[in-house]
Amino acid sequence: MAEASYQLPTEGTSGKTVRFSQLLIGGDQRLHEVNINATPDGELYDSRGGFTSMSIINDASITTVAAAFTTQACKLAMVIADLNNTDWVLIGDASVQPIQLAPGDKISIPVNNTNKIYRKSQSGTQGAAVMVMA
Repeated sequence: MAEASYQLPTEGTSGKTVRFSQLLIGGDQRLHEVNINATPDGELYDSRGGFTSMSIINDASITTVAAAFTTQACKLAMVIADLNNTDWVLIGDASVQPIQLAPGDKISIPVNNTNKIYRKSQSGTQGAAVMVMA
């Protein structure tokens, strides 16, 4: 697994805030909308209090054995299944991974550490990226 940090691009926005909206499943198992914003100076914030950083975890070795993503503290993690996958990536906790991500699918999870998110493949070796917002 590899990590890379980067700042959201805000060039060309003429001093405007760039906004992203994402539905996510909360701890109450209901869908919630979170609005993620990036200001021209690179500050990230959301409706729950703010992000100070964002990074990406790339994992191209997801097998049929459930395992946690790399340990990284966060407020929100977006898991994105690789477009080149040939089968589902299954997402959940240590005991069950019921969420099926087809190639290119994504899910946002409010969590305080990415190591609480478990992943496995339906078959073969698949890949996913985690956008980590802290």
